[in-house]
Amino acid sequence: MSHRIEHFERKDPFSSEHPRHQSNIGKLTEFQQYLDTRDKWNIRPNDVLLKEKDEKIAELQARIQDLEEQLKAHTKYGVAQKVYVEDGYLPTLIDLIQQVREVGLPNGRSLLKSDHHSPYYKLVAKYFNHGSKEIPLDTARNYFVGKGEAPIKGSQVPEDRKLFRIVPANQA
Repeated sequence: MSHRIEHFERKDPFSSEHPRHQSNIGKLTEFQQYLDTRDKWNIRPNDVLLKEKDEKIAELQARIQDLEEQLKAHTKYGVAQKVYVEDGYLPTLIDLIQQVREVGLPNGRSLLKSDHHSPYYKLVAKYFNHGSKEIPLDTARNYFVGKGEAPIKGSQVPEDRKLFRIVPANQA
């Protein structure tokens, strides 16, 4: 079909048949576009197929380069070595972070604000090791529940691990 379109395109644009040739080109192009939507097997002339594939490859290579630059920017501040929490004292760290979440400023406003608990448990999982092991995200998540929600059994900070208390400087 592309050969037929080329045939009509090569015709003399100054001939009296030119409007009919343009009409034929339009109809053939429209029909070819319709067939392309129905083509499940990519049966098209090789030059058209190769051109499409080359365009897609160039588009994907540009996308890969963009994503690699984004990844480089995100990993720029990545952690090479995590903070070590003494074995058995993960609940103590959790208790401190929970206390920091509740700290108020002298003007009555909260020091930290977040609509969700995810920044806190992600902080723990990403930047700390418990003993010599990674802290699973789900384990850290279990410690941070909403007000009024009951924590999962075993994820409450035991009283004997609440070793520190954060208090304002004027109350110390």
